[in-house]
Amino acid sequence: MNDSNRNNNPEDNGLYGTFKELYENKAMEITLVGMYEKPFNHVYANVGGYYRGEAEFYLRHIREHGEKVLELASGDGRRFLIPLLKHGMQADGVEISTDMLELCREKLEKLPEEQQSRARLFNEDVYGFTSDSKYDAVILPATSICLFSETEDGISRLFGKVKEAMADKGVFIFDFRTGPEVGSETVPHKIMIKTENDRMPVVYQEFPGSPDGWNTVNFYTEWQGRKYMASSRKKLFTGDEIKKTLEAEGFEIIDSLRYSGGAMNIELLAAVLKG
Repeated sequence: MNDSNRNNNPEDNGLYGTFKELYENKAMEITLVGMYEKPFNHVYANVGGYYRGEAEFYLRHIREHGEKVLELASGDGRRFLIPLLKHGMQADGVEISTDMLELCREKLEKLPEEQQSRARLFNEDVYGFTSDSKYDAVILPATSICLFSETEDGISRLFGKVKEAMADKGVFIFDFRTGPEVGSETVPHKIMIKTENDRMPVVYQEFPGSPDGWNTVNFYTEWQGRKYMASSRKKLFTGDEIKKTLEAEGFEIIDSLRYSGGAMNIELLAAVLKG
């Protein structure tokens, strides 16, 4: 999964409706960037709290298996890496976006030195990451697993990397989106996002449940005198689809939790290696 893989073709970049029309209007002079690059890296740093039961599910299973944690696609660290350090754990993060890691480092610098010393950040693609450690828990929160289906073998390759990093009695914890129905397009929303020195308006619209099983969100903003767009795509799985692949790769599911909120349907899984 590589956020930098994009070009100037709006079809390939998942722009729809008004977003596509604006981007194709050359008079607008809109720059298309990756969803996790500036300025949109600030979106994930400002929105989206824990959904019901999420933090408790992750923390319970991490504590049952140890205190050495690897977070894949760790982003700006706000969701789990930083909180895990505050809970006294060792937490390493792998993140391909340099702009997201920049925000994470800023957060780390605000922590006591003892907490900072228990963290390592790796600016790498998850598929290319090779660990020099074995971890009690490998986590992939925020439905990020849904980003790893760009190739047919993407999920099985991901599970292989997880196995490489896990200790023998370790646990793999992740969550994924499972809905909504095809064609349930939402209306545009506008939010204000805090950046380093100011606030920027962001307009976004979700185009969920496309026939090919992908959920797409388009974003537009104006920042420092320029106009930007980005598109984020996540695969919508069925529970059976993920579980069959998980079991085929040698994992055994030990716990699960489901959350439904409006159009958001999420399932959390905790799995260990068989035998």
